[in-house]
Amino acid sequence: MKIDLDIKNCFEYICPEEWDNLEKSDNESIRFCGSCEKQVFKATDKESFDKLVKGNKCVAYFPDEKNNPTYMGETVFPMFTKAIKFD
Repeated sequence: MKIDLDIKNCFEYICPEEWDNLEKSDNESIRFCGSCEKQVFKATDKESFDKLVKGNKCVAYFPDEKNNPTYMGETVFPMFTKAIKFD
């Protein structure tokens, strides 16, 4: 699936921690990781994910209503926003 690959390529580091083990905050979409001492922001769609990546945030990506994110970790803004076609 193309969106899955686009999102996976935005992670500089995939976190081994579990979302449910992160410290909860007053905001249901933000948790705190004691291992790296950073806030982790929940993204539930490509638009919210892109906004968090542009802000250089740690992100937990939940593409559906399941309790576990597909990917979670430190993101990097992608260098290419469009696919490059080689002839």
